[in-house]
Amino acid sequence: QIYNPNIGRSDNIELPWAKGSTVSLGIPNEWLDPNAYSPTFSERYYSRENNWVLVYSNLTKNTVNKYFALYNTHTGLLRFFVYALSNASGGGVSSSYWGIRVDKSTSLFNFTTEFADDMTKKIASPSYITSPPGTVMGTQFIGKGYQVNNWYGLEVECAYDPSIAVGTLYNFEMMGWAVNKTTITGDGKTDGSITGTVEFMAPTSNFNISLSEMFKQSNSKTNIVADNGGVVRGLGDKIEEGISKNDSFF
Repeated sequence: QIYNPNIGRSDNIELPWAKGSTVSLGIPNEWLDPNAYSPTFSERYYSRENNWVLVYSNLTKNTVNKYFALYNTHTGLLRFFVYALSNASGGGVSSSYWGIRVDKSTSLFNFTTEFADDMTKKIASPSYITSPPGTVMGTQFIGKGYQVNNWYGLEVECAYDPSIAVGTLYNFEMMGWAVNKTTITGDGKTDGSITGTVEFMAPTSNFNISLSEMFKQSNSKTNIVADNGGVVRGLGDKIEEGISKNDSFF
């Protein structure tokens, strides 16, 4: 249940990972669970039996921007689910981007780079920006636009930072952006002669996009997800202690 300030009471909203849901526009297909409502908890993908624990939530608070986060204690994956309540159904735009940052120096996002950095490398207020999966058509990226009354997801594979649990309180800041059009540009060069037909294939994995100024800083790690390309998965470390969440998106 979610407290809906628009109607002044709690309301039932479908789980973001329910297979066949009509309110999960921004949730990747690989996150969906056909057993989301199974009476046997161990059959559910998101369950304590499968190492998922709830670490952040404002679902019962008097705000229209809702979020909660699940952390996998085995893989180190931290998944945020966000939902904007509205009495109307927004038309949306062609793309949306979601970002998260930490307000202090940390190695927590060191796995978001193409090649992981070691734990001794602390980045000042690191941020990570990504998009729901989409497709590339010509020079344009067509993703999942922002639309109210829908779930969106953001995932970070957390690296190890021992100072988080014992140091000064760390804060997350999360933001969302609606984008009408994303155009991809690049440079190319060929040498020699070509006969026949040349066909260019759209990329099927992550590629970089200039979004570094979204948090008013230059050290953001960004990726735009085409087709099934997603955040690199691997072994992470527990970060349940020491981080609080600021729901400052939108």
